[in-house]
Amino acid sequence: MIIRLIAFVLGTSLISCMPMPQYGMQPPQMGMQLPQMNMQPQMGMPPSQMGIPPPPPMGMTMGYGGQMMMTAPEPPYQKSPKHPIVYAPLPGEIVFKLLQNWDEELTNHASPDYQILEGNIRSAIQSIMGPQTQVTNIYFREGQVPGNPPSRPKVVVHMMVDGGSDAASSLEKRVTPDGTLGDGLKVFKDSFNAY
Repeated sequence: MIIRLIAFVLGTSLISCMPMPQYGMQPPQMGMQLPQMNMQPQMGMPPSQMGIPPPPPMGMTMGYGGQMMMTAPEPPYQKSPKHPIVYAPLPGEIVFKLLQNWDEELTNHASPDYQILEGNIRSAIQSIMGPQTQVTNIYFREGQVPGNPPSRPKVVVHMMVDGGSDAASSLEKRVTPDGTLGDGLKVFKDSFNAY
């Protein structure tokens, strides 16, 4: 019983020690008169003249006792789940899929990964069609293969051979049963499309 009484006394003394929020107004000093508030605001009167404290600046909030406190910045924008960009092939393009897994570096034409793969594709096509064959407009994108998990995207190649897509069927016919094209490029045999 005595312990409960002590806890009650301590509890009420702690509660009475908590400062009450003052919302930006200072308590009146002895001998000071409180300003009279006009209870009927006039049109166009700023809120601060109506007795309403101004809102805190951005990134700040009003704390206990009318003091300004910093607020945490908003979390950075979170992108929605990653969806591959859909590319509409240009007229005259040949599009096919490689057995190689997708790497984001392949979108950067200056990266070594892009330059090596571009050279390998050019070499494989020229080994079939002849060294004078012009392989142009090569770029890569991420693609899905039916039956493969979406977490393992493959490389999709867009290119033109001699300025068009007439070579697509002859390239597809030259893919070996193990998926090799030309001098060692690994592709999905049935993935060739001409536009």
